[in-house]
Amino acid sequence: MTGKESEQYRREMRNILNLRESSSERGAKLSTLAVKVGASTLSRQHGGHALEPELVDNINDALRTEAMILACKTATRQSKITIIAGIASLVSAAAAWTAILYNLRQVVSGS
Repeated sequence: MTGKESEQYRREMRNILNLRESSSERGAKLSTLAVKVGASTLSRQHGGHALEPELVDNINDALRTEAMILACKTATRQSKITIIAGIASLVSAAAAWTAILYNLRQVVSGS
């Protein structure tokens, strides 16, 4: 799930909560949304279907978890780029020192 999709799901949840329908109709729509985002539709307390407040919490938890996963993937990608850049700078430094030592050797042997 991307950040845009996550925000779209949050917007959809807010729209559902703002509906003037009965609690059971909102609960059914929230259950459908919970399934879409991978949140639990079961109650932690009694094991049956979760009520509206618990569905909202479960959906928010799923979206926060997805945001953390996305942040970790981004951090991993940045770390790989940093490691590659570090290796490239070491190779560049080694090439520069090799050139310096070669030129120094040419100057010493030429005098």
